[in-house]
Amino acid sequence: MTSRNLYQLRKKQFNNQAMQYNKYIFNSHFLLFLFISFGAFLLWYQQLIQNGEPHLYQRIAVSLIIGLVSVQSIRMYLKRADMLYLLPYEQHMSDYFNNAIVDSIKKLIVRKIIVALILSPLAMLEGLTGYQFILLIILIIILTTLMLLMKALLIISGHYSVVFDLVQVIVVSTIVLSSFYNTLISIVFISVCIMICSTLVYWIKHKKLLVNWGALIDYEMKLEESYYKFINMFVDVPHLGLRVKRRQWLDPIVSLLTPSNKGPLTIFEYVYVRSLVRGKELLFICIRLIVLAVIVMYLVRNVHVDTLVVTLCVYLIALQLIQLFMQHRYGQWIEIWPIDERDQIRQFKRFYFKIMMAVIIILLVAFVIFHPSQFYYILIPIGILVYTYYVTTKKLVAQYYELSD
Repeated sequence: MTSRNLYQLRKKQFNNQAMQYNKYIFNSHFLLFLFISFGAFLLWYQQLIQNGEPHLYQRIAVSLIIGLVSVQSIRMYLKRADMLYLLPYEQHMSDYFNNAIVDSIKKLIVRKIIVALILSPLAMLEGLTGYQFILLIILIIILTTLMLLMKALLIISGHYSVVFDLVQVIVVSTIVLSSFYNTLISIVFISVCIMICSTLVYWIKHKKLLVNWGALIDYEMKLEESYYKFINMFVDVPHLGLRVKRRQWLDPIVSLLTPSNKGPLTIFEYVYVRSLVRGKELLFICIRLIVLAVIVMYLVRNVHVDTLVVTLCVYLIALQLIQLFMQHRYGQWIEIWPIDERDQIRQFKRFYFKIMMAVIIILLVAFVIFHPSQFYYILIPIGILVYTYYVTTKKLVAQYYELSD
């Protein structure tokens, strides 16, 4: 088997696995929600273009978005064992790495074009002509492709750092922002950057650096873990290892959410609260979702879009809490405790209800602050929460007894 065939095989295996996860993520309910959210976004965006005026924060937003989408990861589908088994064939791995780089470039170009099409009306509202924006995007695609090649060579040789991505975002965002004020200067600046990147790529490529397998596989493992963390927001991922850490500053929350009388009727509720507070992934996923929802409400100030954002936030957090229950249920240790199955489910429902009430209260306060005269829209995510609570807990009971059998 050639290295090219090995890459294609692993890529196919990964895509098949991703298709399996997507089948569970994009169910009929979630697709309907995405369709409605997309319609609300289009309505808000149309109103922004029709009624909006050139503003500094809009120019900064366009610049940052284009800068952020310029960063492209490079998936090589390597495994830990490759450090041992592929090391003797390092001289034959060029096709493997080239295929990975070409696939990453394709993804980068497609994403750039899609984002450019979406942002083009806003860019022209800010003063750019169609020809100027097209020329700017073409030059940025050339620049980011060269920077992606440079990044690939740095990753393979073990010299890559996340600072490289940060510099890329700053450079691209600065170029786009400067184009709103003086297009000629920005084009000259980006042309100079292209020449510098071309020179660096040529120099690094002909330096004949050896493959740093340790750093290369560590980079790939981080990408794989990030992917599984994202998927874990929707479905249970067995590949994702759980890490716990005590956070003493959150101990008062544990005392607040659990009854003072510890016993058989509250022990599982205590375990779920501890798992939420000490778990590294779930806690910060919930916090990030809440903070992101509040930021979007602050920036958008559109009651329909904000309602959908709050609903999505509530829905995703509800799914995460269900995953917490299933993670404990898959373990055998809970069978040791002589607690009735109905009490276990009842305690999780209490924990589930308390957390979701805390989430909805935080989002309710933020929603009322940003939309005081239309606060009644918050009844929509509350209704979705009630429906989600009823459906998920009912499904939870059925899955619980299936696992018991």
